[in-house]
Order: sequence, then C-alpha cells, then structure tokens
Amino acid sequence: MVCGMFYEIKKALKRQYNLDINDAQIYMNGKPGSFIIYSDKVKYVLKSLNNELNLQQVINIKKACSAVKNYGIKTPQFIDTNMGIPYFYLENNKYVLYLWIDGQILEYNKVSIKQLFELADKFANVVSALSTLPKEQKKQGYMWNVNMLKRHIIEAETIKKKLSDYEMLAILEWKIAEMNRLCNYSNNYLNNMTWANSHGDYYISQALFDELGKMTGLIDFDSFSCQPLAYELIRCFYSALPFETDEKQMKILAKYLFTFAKRIPLTYEDFYYMHYLFSYKIITSLYWFVIFLENPLNQTIKKEAIKYSNLAMQILKNQQILREGIWEFLKDRMKSIGEY
Repeated sequence: MVCGMFYEIKKALKRQYNLDINDAQIYMNGKPGSFIIYSDKVKYVLKSLNNELNLQQVINIKKACSAVKNYGIKTPQFIDTNMGIPYFYLENNKYVLYLWIDGQILEYNKVSIKQLFELADKFANVVSALSTLPKEQKKQGYMWNVNMLKRHIIEAETIKKKLSDYEMLAILEWKIAEMNRLCNYSNNYLNNMTWANSHGDYYISQALFDELGKMTGLIDFDSFSCQPLAYELIRCFYSALPFETDEKQMKILAKYLFTFAKRIPLTYEDFYYMHYLFSYKIITSLYWFVIFLENPLNQTIKKEAIKYSNLAMQILKNQQILREGIWEFLKDRMKSIGEY
C-alpha cells in the first residue's frame, strides 16, 4: 500500500511541479498524510489539507504563512502547481508542497520555563502579523448553542454504540454527561472575549526550535481563522506542562499570560473564562473517538484521549482556584503597565 502511494506521489509531483524523483527520495514524515521529499538536494514537505477548505481559504492560509514569516518566524511557503494554484488532488485528497523548515519539536513536559515564555511572546508575534490581514470569519466551533450540542450528543451516542474499549467508553460517557450539562448554560461570555486572526492550532507540537533552544518556526496553519486568543494561549501552556494548582505553577502561568498580554491586550473575561473555554472544547471534541474507531489498536490516540479528558476534569474541579490564583499573581504585573 505504501509503495503504491509512493508511486502515485512520484507521478503527481512530476505532473504538478515537474519534479523528477524516485521512491528512495520519499519518506513518511511521522504524521498521517505527510511526506518528506528529496529532489536535487532540495528538501520538501508534502502535506494533506482538510478537504473542506476551498481555494480562497487555502490562499488565505498561504497569505497568513507569509505574514508570520515577515515577523521573523519561519513558516510553510506553499509552492504553486503548474496550474498556478497552491494545492493539488491526490487520491481525492488536497495536498500542498512547501520547502522543509529546519528545527525540532519539543516534547511534553520537556520544555524549559524560558521556552514556555518564548512561546507566549512568539504567539504575540503571530497575532500581530495576522492582524495585518483582513479579518477572517469567527471559528464556529466556539459559538455553540443548545441545538448544536444536542446534535453533537446524538453523534457521541452513535459512536458509543460502536466502542468496545471500556476506558474509551467511560470517557465518552463522561463527555456526554458534561455536554448535557452544558445545554443548561449560556455562552454569552464569548462576546466579551478577545477574538482575532490566529494560527488556530497553536501548541507545542507546531513550534520548531533551533539547536540553541530558540523558537524559530511554526507549522500547520490549516485552522487559520478568527479565534478567541485566550483558548489558544491556555491550550499551548498545557501542551507543554502538566496541570498543577500550587503557588509555583500559578506564578509561572501568570507570567506566561503576562508575557503575551503586555503586547496583545486581553479582557478580564479572557482571564476569567480561559480555562472553562478550554475544558468545554475538550469535552465537545469527538476527534479521538472517531480515529480510535478506525483503528482500535491505536494506543497513542487512546493515551491522548485519556490525558486531555483527565485535564478537563481537573480544570472543572479546580476552576475557582485557577481563577483566583491567576488573577492574584497577574494583577500586580498588570498594574505595572497600567492595565489594571
């Protein structure tokens, strides 16, 4: 199957880009639908895109990558095909080709505090860069209502009937219960949070670091859109460090948030609701279960589902501590720049 795919890639690259390669120059890139291509000492990445993205959206992603690159962060620079468009179809899937970006991805819980603060600072660079582009539509996944939730619950119940793994079943049952609870609450607070053009999927696995430990690159802009900045900011934090509520962690989190907020202003609602927003995004996500159904032996997906579901449980259990702890350590820093 892999050899057949490599053969199709070779034909497509010749047809779309006039690239002459052989199978020995094609390698899997560690992610589904992602390949490394070598041609005449030039290294490329061939990556699948969300098929639901239309041409204008892909063009906008290409512009977003260029804007962020202008702010000193290396990003994918899509290469147009011979037809002058930034993607092509291969086996009914959209693919883009871009030059390889050097750098390493840091592992969870192996990020220094200095690198953590740099992630916040670089996120401010990203938001500043993307603010130079026309404002994108708001990401609808955040703007839930009761009818949307009920449809989601029906989908979750359908998946539940197909699951046989007891741990995944237990998590999904918890999610369904929490989604039913969410039906009784309003999400009007979202109107007072800060929305802006954003990467859409900013977290530790998308950031590239050089040999000195400096963040130099950012990949995977497929979710570029107008998003609540607080969500990506807090998601990135917990993609790097485990959840804790002690004084040391609260101080680190407050400084991390301040590093971003001193450059990109945030509202009181951003700080107050960021954990809640993050937890309900985990609760409503069925991604891990859809993938797990396709391959029940995929232990990596199972571990991710358990890790993030446990994180959401811890956040819900400790929401008041988080809200008070963050603001207690943050308000003095904000006073120093006249933001409080």
